[in-house]
Amino acid sequence: FHSEKVNYTFTYAGGKEAKTVGISGSMNGWNYKSSILQRNELGWTIDFILNPGVYEYRIWVDDKEQLDETN
Repeated sequence: FHSEKVNYTFTYAGGKEAKTVGISGSMNGWNYKSSILQRNELGWTIDFILNPGVYEYRIWVDDKEQLDETN
């Protein structure tokens, strides 16, 4: 079958001193614990398979909610 969903890699360049970074938003039911980012050379990243569109989100750095300071 054909799906409109595409792979999307979200990158967060902030949180350089953070132990954990999560993302909550309209793509995951606003549950940041279900979407913990992985640290790499770009900062923090996570992959999502999503329908095309616009998604609202918040960043969680060490369990504290904040706006994306890099966006």
